[in-house]
Amino acid sequence: MWFASVLPHIIDKRCGVQAPLGSRLGRFAMDWPELIGRSLLDYGGYYYMSFVGHYGWGGGPKGDLHFPLAPWMYWTGLAMLGFAIWQALTASVRLTATVRIWLTVSAAASVLLTFLAMYVTCTGQNQMTVAGVQGRYFVPPLFALAGAVGGLLATRAPGVQQRFYVMLLSAWVIACTVAMLRDASRLYGHLA
Repeated sequence: MWFASVLPHIIDKRCGVQAPLGSRLGRFAMDWPELIGRSLLDYGGYYYMSFVGHYGWGGGPKGDLHFPLAPWMYWTGLAMLGFAIWQALTASVRLTATVRIWLTVSAAASVLLTFLAMYVTCTGQNQMTVAGVQGRYFVPPLFALAGAVGGLLATRAPGVQQRFYVMLLSAWVIACTVAMLRDASRLYGHLA
């Protein structure tokens, strides 16, 4: 009872949006396909970039929260994501259709609830897109989707392709780490 009475008055300090919760939930319930669709169209590039990553130390000398990574990391990250999808599809995994459906439904529900949470807390009145969503919020649903599609195209036993992928992924992680350490010291000074 107490929670229901204070919920409409809660303000997310990050966003400062305050509006009656009932009307916000009602609008989201009616317009969620359009809100999410327009958000994906308008901010899809940002979602991808923040999924791969960006520098985000707010206490850095410049105080900026969004220094992008080197462009090559975003392009090669897309290739690595493609390799990961292929690895999941061709893995030797056997799941029932029921498990696959539930993994897919849970991933979709996670994305929907992410947009709902950011709509309620960070989106101003009458905005046509959902504010506050970041690409990193899509990582958990991707794990569920990887399980849902796992083994759908299984035609091989693990072997050379899997070892190649692990070596490629390891080289990519090392290259990104070295580049980020170099960039971090340039952006934020010497890190002791």
